[in-house]
Amino acid sequence: MTAGGPDRKGRSPSEQLNEPADDLERFLHQRGQPVTVQRMVILAHRRSRIGDRRRPTVLVGTSTDDLLTLIGDSPGRPLAPRRRGEIQRLIQHDHALHDKQRHDKRRRAGPRPGR
Repeated sequence: MTAGGPDRKGRSPSEQLNEPADDLERFLHQRGQPVTVQRMVILAHRRSRIGDRRRPTVLVGTSTDDLLTLIGDSPGRPLAPRRRGEIQRLIQHDHALHDKQRHDKRRRAGPRPGR
């Protein structure tokens, strides 16, 4: 992949995508929803091009058409609506819990000093 580079932690673009995708898979599996999270990167700039790739760990495209093709060619079966709803509920509940924890932490820390 020619776009992107290491982040502040020194992670490659594929690591930046794969780490949270792995975390999501683990989170869902631990809650009775074993799924595989497909990793896809769309280089959306109109002049984006895909360069040489060695051992790619993510799927790469340069347009929404590429994205739809990647999804259509995906080896997995689509999730049933009920299962999608349960996964959505789990993720939303987790996000709400983390938002509340961040809010509570800020309240305990007191007001922020002026800038």
